[in-house]
Amino acid sequence: MFLKRVIIVGLCLIVAIPSTVLAFQREPVVKLSPQVRVSNIATAPMSKQLENLIKPFLKNALVADISDLNRYPYVVAFPGKSITAVTGERFYARGSILATMPSYRIVRSGGAYVDPQTKETLGYALNPIGKANVQEVGDPSTLVVANLMLPVAIGDRLIPSTETRMDLSFSPHVATAKISGQIIAILGTENGFNQAGKYSAVVLNQGAQAGVQLGDILTISTPGKTVSDSVDNVKKPVKLPGERIGELIVFKVYERLSFALITETSGNVQVQDWVGNT
Repeated sequence: MFLKRVIIVGLCLIVAIPSTVLAFQREPVVKLSPQVRVSNIATAPMSKQLENLIKPFLKNALVADISDLNRYPYVVAFPGKSITAVTGERFYARGSILATMPSYRIVRSGGAYVDPQTKETLGYALNPIGKANVQEVGDPSTLVVANLMLPVAIGDRLIPSTETRMDLSFSPHVATAKISGQIIAILGTENGFNQAGKYSAVVLNQGAQAGVQLGDILTISTPGKTVSDSVDNVKKPVKLPGERIGELIVFKVYERLSFALITETSGNVQVQDWVGNT
């Protein structure tokens, strides 16, 4: 007959059996405490969703000043009696067409971007028409339309592809420079429509000259109404402060203006609404 004896020592349970000893020990207690993982939003990469929202607007975010327009080659004529050219057809262009540049983007000069405060022209919109491949360099040069959105017309300009590359390598961040500007145009609203909503693209009257950078996050505010004071005997008009109605992110920067995507809004955004630091 075997003798069994159980001995409890501290936190260990020991069962004693002849020729066999089994020990069961409780796992040590690990004390947990809350921890914070820090992520730097200024260096966080752009999300794929945001990138996909911006991409369609980049091809239309083209601007030139008057000196740029004058230096770009231009369409001068078409073969035979043609007055336009479509995909697969040739046309002739004058200006600095380079043999080392196999293809050019065809653009058409649009309206001027004007500063609402100074009334200065900040640049001219360039509307994409299509793409052309160089067939022969000379004066004039011969090009062939590769793809097209609208028929090519005399006076359309040719921009080297290197000047229209898309840059999406930036990260969203709170603007570091002190920015105060206005929305001066809304992309895709050429027929006088001056309102925009979430994920619309707009043009700002501030650019690199004012410290605007790719990825800058700015707030959108209303200009603020002017009302009459019915209580004050003098009856002077009172200027109310603007109200914050949204946010935008800058995705294309020129010297004197920039393009941005509205990422948040609590109402309709309008031309001449103000943008500034968060």
